[in-house]
Amino acid sequence: MTNIDDLPVLTNDFESLTETMIAWMNNNVKVRRWTNQRIDRDFAKRSVSKILEQGDVFYMNPCLDYSLVLVQSLNQNKIKNYILCEEEQQTNFPFHQLHFAIQIDLDSKVYFIDFNGSTIVYAGEGIYSNPRSDIELLKSFRINSNKIKPGKNIFDIITEFDFLNFDFNKQVAKLKNDNTDETYMIYSNSLENDLSLKLKYLD
Repeated sequence: MTNIDDLPVLTNDFESLTETMIAWMNNNVKVRRWTNQRIDRDFAKRSVSKILEQGDVFYMNPCLDYSLVLVQSLNQNKIKNYILCEEEQQTNFPFHQLHFAIQIDLDSKVYFIDFNGSTIVYAGEGIYSNPRSDIELLKSFRINSNKIKPGKNIFDIITEFDFLNFDFNKQVAKLKNDNTDETYMIYSNSLENDLSLKLKYLD
């Protein structure tokens, strides 16, 4: 079990802080399959403190939990950052989804880190844009990181946002429907059972 005091010391060098953070997460925040009961209880409902205490993320749609941990670490290291919250439509998907990424301001430059998919982490310099070709951005919001507190749930913050047609209950229902032994086996086999985060820099 870890807590916010265990988060790593980060430098102001973007590549260094990114690689330090990914290595720390791989050691302390594991990708796991949850029961449907736990999805109901915990998915997108945990504070940073609870994520660190439990030491894991659900293998589907972990971008929020990873982003919250990263924000907390950046805040503790006094590195300016924002959470980017995007309402998106995926090709052939039945409803809108939310995706979260991080903007980091360092030495008058803008960078991004994006936990996109279960184990891929995209990072680079410039204004963030989702690299997936099957995603259409519908609406975006930027959250100042000083609103993210260790004991606070993200939905305490984003309830004030004017989404177009996002329905959290639909997303949870689909996660539970897809959370089968077969789905998890396909997922795990596709990664050769290596569920660690993999960093990919984008130009």
